[in-house]
Amino acid sequence: MSVLGEKLDANDEVAALVEVLRVTDRRLDKLLGGEIDTLTDREGGTILLRRAQGFLRQSDASRQASILGALPASIALLDSRGVILFVNTAWTTFAKGNGLRTRDDGVGLNYLDFCHDAGHIDGPEIAAIGAGLRSVLSGEAQSYSAEYPCHSPTQQRWFKLRVAPVADGLQTGAVVMHIDITESRLAAISKAAVACQTERRERMLSTMLSSITDFAYVFDRQGRFLFVNQPLLDLLGITLEQATGKNFSELGYPPALARRLQRQIEDVYVFGKSITGETPYVSPMGKEGYYEYIFSPALSAGGDVDFVVGATRDITERKLAESALLELNSSLEARVRQRTAELEAANAELEFFSYSIAHDLRGPLATIEGFGALLESQAATELSERSRHYVTRMRSGVRHMELLTDGLLALARLSRAAVINEPVDLADIARSFVAVLREGAPGRNVTVIIPPSMPAQGDPRLLTQVLSNLLGNAWKFTGKTPEAVIEVGMVPAAEGESPTYFVRDNGAGFDMAYASKMFKPFERLHSREQFEGTGIGLALVQKIVALHAGRIWAKSQTGKGATFSFTLGKISIA
Repeated sequence: MSVLGEKLDANDEVAALVEVLRVTDRRLDKLLGGEIDTLTDREGGTILLRRAQGFLRQSDASRQASILGALPASIALLDSRGVILFVNTAWTTFAKGNGLRTRDDGVGLNYLDFCHDAGHIDGPEIAAIGAGLRSVLSGEAQSYSAEYPCHSPTQQRWFKLRVAPVADGLQTGAVVMHIDITESRLAAISKAAVACQTERRERMLSTMLSSITDFAYVFDRQGRFLFVNQPLLDLLGITLEQATGKNFSELGYPPALARRLQRQIEDVYVFGKSITGETPYVSPMGKEGYYEYIFSPALSAGGDVDFVVGATRDITERKLAESALLELNSSLEARVRQRTAELEAANAELEFFSYSIAHDLRGPLATIEGFGALLESQAATELSERSRHYVTRMRSGVRHMELLTDGLLALARLSRAAVINEPVDLADIARSFVAVLREGAPGRNVTVIIPPSMPAQGDPRLLTQVLSNLLGNAWKFTGKTPEAVIEVGMVPAAEGESPTYFVRDNGAGFDMAYASKMFKPFERLHSREQFEGTGIGLALVQKIVALHAGRIWAKSQTGKGATFSFTLGKISIA
């Protein structure tokens, strides 16, 4: 029972008690009525009846006043005219607190006149109270009740008025009770405000969720829909009322899909973590699509999962695009494989042709060289100076052509060579080849710097050819440098990468504008008159480095030397 209910029950009891007191008073009048003032008892004693009656009445009134004074409601007893006969302590306290300065706090005043005067000031509510009180005093109504505001300058207050008739046979009156309901009224106002705010927030959330194109919904612990936004309702072809309280299975989802989604919602409740997924789905309206979804826990203040919210997005177009892209990639890969096979076949044919040409040229070139040597040795005395010069130029051209054919054969063989993979110390290879260079040119003074060790992984035979070509070029292009310096070194690699090896010299160098040409066969950046060479050595180096899954590059400045750097990656063992 509420506090207000308890107060009302107590006031009903007060009204009943007042009525009992009135009945008792009437019976006392009947008992002691008439002209008899005294009685004599059996023992001859005299009893003063009127005096006793007065004492009884005085005692009865005191008892009534004590009872009414202890009640929290403001209570007044009125006679049939509306004149206040008695007020309790609560009435007096309230009257003083509201500035009422009359004798006995209103006792003797006509309450109807007070209501009439207040009605002109406080409005129709007080006037209606006066009319209701008259109806009870006149006997037209058994009771009257009303609620009215009675605000002070500092606070808002509301009261409930109860009027009950009191009759003693000859005389009628009423009991007026004012009950303070401010607390309950403020609570009701606050509750209404909260309800209004909650309802407004729910409308805002519902409107927002219905305005997005994604599907949004809320589940209870049994996987039943508590809320579904409009886009999903449109997909399913149902109303919110039809969806609320149903699970996936009851909404017509395929059995396997319904069980999986139901189990995932249960897992969110158990583990308190979000779950994502993707699934194809055909709606009851026949719409086919592919969807991604997420189920997330909504936690209570205590940290438990209160409910599960979900969102679903139509990713059909994205899936179709991904499928088309995969199909396109597959088609492109097939075309690349086909083109690669064409190129490999063409390269193989070209390599075979180069090998055949180079191999077949060796015989005629050897013949020309042989007869040229005989001509130069046996007919030297018979030839003029110009003729001997021609023979010398012819033999030099033949030797150059032999070098070219040897280079072509080397490139052709390299394409067919099996590459082995084992630890190699490039520093050892460099020192061995520098010794050969020094032996071939004992008069040269060249400073060569080589570290104690340069570990690498690859084919020893092919890597020897790389260093031989790079060191040979450095030796050749420093031939006209007074204080030649050649440095072989290695730059340690970062974790997960390959080290960088280099050969650096301070020789003739070259213009970087032509750097892209130097690794092509037969391309030269210097004339044969300046420096001898076939233009195949660097092409051979690049080929070997590529076979080791590495790369090679150069930096230089004319007259200030050059640096050739290369890396070696992981290679496949043939």
